Amino acid sequence: ATVMLNNNGVVRLEPNTTFKIHDVSDRSQLTLSGPTATLVRGQAWVLGLLRPLDEGISVETAHGTVVINSGSASLSEDADGMTIAVYDRGVTFHVEKQQSFLVSGERGTIRNNAPLSVAAMSVRVFADPFVSLNLQQDAVHRAEIAQLQQERRERMAGILPTSILYSAKRIAEKVDVLFTLTHNGRAEKLIQQADTRLSVGLALVREGQNTEAIVPLTEYRDSLIAMAGGTGENIVKFLIRKQISDATASIS
Repeated sequence: ATVMLNNNGVVRLEPNTTFKIHDVSDRSQLTLSGPTATLVRGQAWVLGLLRPLDEGISVETAHGTVVINSGSASLSEDADGMTIAVYDRGVTFHVEKQQSFLVSGERGTIRNNAPLSVAAMSVRVFADPFVSLNLQQDAVHRAEIAQLQQERRERMAGILPTSILYSAKRIAEKVDVLFTLTHNGRAEKLIQQADTRLSVGLALVREGQNTEAIVPLTEYRDSLIAMAGGTGENIVKFLIRKQISDATASIS
C-alpha cells in the first residue's frame, strides 16, 4: 500500500503492517503539533519531500518518534524493538527529551528497551531489491513534485516584463503594500513580491531570455537584502530565511 501525504512525502507499507494516520494537513503550510502517524507494527518506507524549515513528517513508535524532512528511511517495529535504516539524507530520532541524528548508510536499533544503537550498513544493502526498488520509486516521486513546483513557479510569475501590462502589475503591487496596515503584514507582502520577481526571472530564463532575466533576479536579491538590513525583528528575518529556503528547494 502507498500513502501520499499531499506533496510532503510518501509512505509505502509492507504486508502485515499497521499504520495509523493522525494528520493529513499540508505540513509545509502550517505549524502543527503531534505526530503525523504511528507505526504500530510491521515495516514502512518513508520518503520526506519537505524543506529544512518545515515541520517534518513524524512517525511515532512505541520506542520513540522518527522525524523525516527530505530523506528516505525504512522503519520496522515488532515485539522485540524497532529498527531505523536511512538510505537517503537523514532523519532525527526523538525519545523523551533526547534526540539522535542518523544519516544515509546508518542503521539504528532498539532492543529490550536499551538505548538506540547506531551502526554503519554495508554498501551491499543498497543493492537489495527492496531498497533499490523503493529508491527508484522515490526518484519518480521527486521528479513529479519538481514538475509541480516548476508549474507553480510559472503560474506565480504571471505577467512577464515582455507584456505591456507588466507596469500595471507592478503598480498594483505597490498599492497593495501601501494599504497593508501592519508592519509584519507589509513585510510578508514584500517577501511575496520578491518571490514573484524570482519566479519572473526563472520564467524568462526558461524562455531563453537570459539578459531580460537579470533585472527581476537583481530586484529579488536587493529586496531581501534591504529587508534583512532594515529591521531587527526576528519574525521578518525568519520569514526571509524561510523564503530563501523555499526558493532554494524549489529551484533545486
